[in-house]
Amino acid sequence: MIYYIGSACVGVVFFVGICYWAVTLFVKQCTERTFAQFRRQVAGEAELALKLFREGMCEQIVLQENKSDCLAKLYATLIDLLQLGKDFTSGLGKRDLEMASRKIQSIREMCDLFAATFQKQSLHFSDELCTTLASFVDEQKRVVQFVEANWNLTHKDPAENEKREAAIRQSWVRFEDHITSAMETLRTEFRGRQPAGNFMMKWLKEIGGQGAGSPSE
Repeated sequence: MIYYIGSACVGVVFFVGICYWAVTLFVKQCTERTFAQFRRQVAGEAELALKLFREGMCEQIVLQENKSDCLAKLYATLIDLLQLGKDFTSGLGKRDLEMASRKIQSIREMCDLFAATFQKQSLHFSDELCTTLASFVDEQKRVVQFVEANWNLTHKDPAENEKREAAIRQSWVRFEDHITSAMETLRTEFRGRQPAGNFMMKWLKEIGGQGAGSPSE
């Protein structure tokens, strides 16, 4: 009797041991599979997040580069406009009507170029910069219209022609202040977006003095 009871106990213990081993093995395998799936899922999510981050960074870099290029183009246009205005006003007393007419046409084209570039890229600019440049575009349009209208008014009296030329010259000299102010605004905006050693910053520093030249006499 005792033999049978002992055998039964041993069998129960052995069965419990087998069950425990089987359950432990099953749990271990499930845990390993779950952990492996979790690792693959985390790795996939991390890779996707890194890819999205890189794409976002590339997009931001391209956007910043495009905006910086646009600011540089606007600045260069103002330099050309300033020089054209100086050439035009300095030649008013020389009575070279054909040359003066060509200068006025070049001034208008340069103003149109500035306005078109600004309108095309204005969505990428801050509200403050857009307000400043929009005001400048309106002012340049007004000045060009004034210059063209007065230039087309010819008088037989030389004194009247001199008054007309003086009015044109005075109007442009005042406009030069707006040009230099717009150039300074663009320099400030560009400076905030470029590292100190950037070659574009060196270019702006080199030509900055040209844009701040003395007004036409």
